[in-house]
This record gives sequence, structure tokens and C-alpha cells, in this order.
Amino acid sequence: MQDDTLTGTDSSVDISTKENLEKLCQIGDKLLKKPVSKVNLGNGMFEPIENGETNQEALKRYIMVINSMVIFMVNNKIVELFLNKKM
Repeated sequence: MQDDTLTGTDSSVDISTKENLEKLCQIGDKLLKKPVSKVNLGNGMFEPIENGETNQEALKRYIMVINSMVIFMVNNKIVELFLNKKM
């Protein structure tokens, strides 16, 4: 996710005051509610993708995919260790 509209201290993660960190959390919450977008290479502008999915929905879907992959890899490693175990 990216937001090119941020300016000043809003665009900096280097300013670690409580006030700025709270503002960054608010900005993050707003970004999660925005539609997923991509850069139009013709004009350099961000444009929403056609499926209408929000950033939050896309992140949840991505986490589910990664989680499934990790479970698959762990299960395969357990099977591999079991099959290679000397009896």
C-alpha cells in the first residue's frame, strides 16, 4: 500500500512522538479502507483495480494464502522427517 498524498510529518516514520505515531495509525486505518490500486504506467497515477476489493480484504486474502503455504511446507517437512527417520 502506498499513499502519495502524505506530506510533512505525516509522511515520516522517523518522528516517534506519541502524537505522530497516533496520526500514522489513523492514516493506516484509512489506507486499509481504500480500494486496492495499481499504478497506471501511462500517466503514473494510482487507479483502483476492477474487483473493488479494499486493501484490508486483499491483505486478509494474502495472509490466508501465506498461511496455507506455511502449513503445507510444515506438514511436508514433518512427513519428510518421519520417512527419513531410521528405525
